[in-house]
Amino acid sequence: MPDDAVSDVEQVEGALVQEEVLNDAVVEGALVQEHAIEDTVTSELDAAAIPYAQALTSPCVAPSVPFSLYLFAWVLLAVGTVVYLKEAALAGKAAWDSGYAYIVYAGAGMAGLGPVLSVLVWLVARAGRCAEEREGLLATTLLQGAKATFLGTALWLAALYVVDVLRAGTFARSS
Repeated sequence: MPDDAVSDVEQVEGALVQEEVLNDAVVEGALVQEHAIEDTVTSELDAAAIPYAQALTSPCVAPSVPFSLYLFAWVLLAVGTVVYLKEAALAGKAAWDSGYAYIVYAGAGMAGLGPVLSVLVWLVARAGRCAEEREGLLATTLLQGAKATFLGTALWLAALYVVDVLRAGTFARSS
């Protein structure tokens, strides 16, 4: 009987040791699994943050030269409006000048040219870029075109206002 009791104790001790090993393995496995989950979440967050970081530094900005030239054309129109209509405005006949209608048509045409220029610049810029670099290009191009159109239109309307002030005699020459 004592041998049976010893063997029973050895079996119980063996079972306890085996259970501790299994518990340790489960705990270690859970820790390993927890670290794996943390690593996965961290890598997914890093991967999700990369496009935003690249968007801030990526060259998805549309070329600004066409919009600068377009804005320069608006400046020429505004200056040309004041220079051309100055004498007629001082005489009080600016609105009835033969070139006034053409100046208004030119301003309306320039305003319509802004969105067309934006789409053309987008198409040309899009053709030379890979798919990753195209993200945000349309919005950037349309925004630059809208900005140039707004500034040019405001400048041209200010020039028309100057012509109207000259017509009203506010800045009339004192002789």
